[in-house]
Amino acid sequence: MVKRMIAADTTSDLTFEAPGPGAWELETTHRGRRPLTPHVRSALLPAAQDGLKVLVEQYGLPLEGIAGRLVHGCLYLRPIGLGEREDAKPKPLPPAFVMKIVARLHPGMRRRNRAAAAAWRDRIWRER
Repeated sequence: MVKRMIAADTTSDLTFEAPGPGAWELETTHRGRRPLTPHVRSALLPAAQDGLKVLVEQYGLPLEGIAGRLVHGCLYLRPIGLGEREDAKPKPLPPAFVMKIVARLHPGMRRRNRAAAAAWRDRIWRER
């Protein structure tokens, strides 16, 4: 008995609507382009956002966190810069010399710089 595979319809009427301002990217690393199951959806978003907030602080990334939203069941992500509101439209980065000054004067950026230096020096990714 021969089974025939039927190709999925790629001419779907689904359209992408950004879940908020900014550049959103489809997370394809773990699930490809497939929607998340309802069980995964209910557990993933709150836990992932809380975990990513801790991760960016621990490794000293200049981010508040990474926002995640579902569009047609698929996960889209957007990095949120340090001091940026999640619902605000992202602004372009200032010139490099301004960023160097901000990185040395802004208390949040100074904390992140120290955390990044400690993470690199102590190789904290090897602890786990």
